[in-house]
Amino acid sequence: ASPGEIVVAALNGEALIRRLAIIDGSFALQAASDGYPTLKVEEGDELSIWGVVRQRLAVSDVAQAAWV
Repeated sequence: ASPGEIVVAALNGEALIRRLAIIDGSFALQAASDGYPTLKVEEGDELSIWGVVRQRLAVSDVAQAAWV
């Protein structure tokens, strides 16, 4: 994963979907909403990137695909 991409990750065992960033030389996970804090990855933290979001599907797209 590269900075700027939306990732499915786990930080210290907590599953998250966030934008990967580099802040002050360290990895960070930024939320899309201002209501959630940016999580800086500190020494001793365990960060696992499970995947990178490549496409967003609308609920209507998923519902329509179920009938095909």
